[in-house]
Amino acid sequence: MIDKDVEFDDYYKTPERFKFEELEANKYNLINERSILGEKTNPDHLTFLTNLYDCLILDKNEMPKGKYRYFELVEDYGVRYLKVGNSSGGKYVGYYRSFKVRKNGQEFFMNISIFDYGSESKDHNILTVSSDSKGKNHNSLQYSLKKVGKIGNAFHFIHKGNLTCGKWGACKISEFKEFLTKKAPFLLKNGKIDLGTINNNRLLCMNDAEIVKFIENILSYALIRDEYRDLVDAKKRKEKSYLLKFPTSEISLIP
Repeated sequence: MIDKDVEFDDYYKTPERFKFEELEANKYNLINERSILGEKTNPDHLTFLTNLYDCLILDKNEMPKGKYRYFELVEDYGVRYLKVGNSSGGKYVGYYRSFKVRKNGQEFFMNISIFDYGSESKDHNILTVSSDSKGKNHNSLQYSLKKVGKIGNAFHFIHKGNLTCGKWGACKISEFKEFLTKKAPFLLKNGKIDLGTINNNRLLCMNDAEIVKFIENILSYALIRDEYRDLVDAKKRKEKSYLLKFPTSEISLIP
């Protein structure tokens, strides 16, 4: 289905995962050794990002299967090497943690990874969530890791709700939040989209309660974003089709 965009990997065997007590001494590893993060990434975030990335890519534990609030997890599929495109024509190539999910009777992969972002900004990194639900891998969410809040050892993932609906441009955040309220009210706290909090006080694992909740939230959020884009696209196409039925001279913009 997506042969040209994916290579299956039994397991990302190297490098060996750091122990928790080794993370601080090796916090520049994702910059200098593995070229995952930009060279000017906030040093205060490096230990946590190394812990999170290695949890996604190197941890052999699995996220528990079963029904979650917005989808069913069929399988924590492990690591795949993917080439995922975005609307601007760019591609994020590398290792992703893949999850086979079921939604509305359909099964497909969702994938999570971390990359540096853009050719100019060396301090800009993203957590990206992609999906092959439309027959081809596409980015559902690009979360700027500069927006992660930090209080002590706790890292908070909050999102404003901004998204682009393909060729129709930016969507209205207020309307999207209204849609989100109906679909997944558990993602909203005090009017903010709260994707979860992760405490960087131990080695993170895929069956860790905070990680499971975070993955559930971010996959749900990505699914809802795609659903909303499809809704906007269908509405806009219907409006355009309706307008094309009339000669231009008959259309008045004045009520």
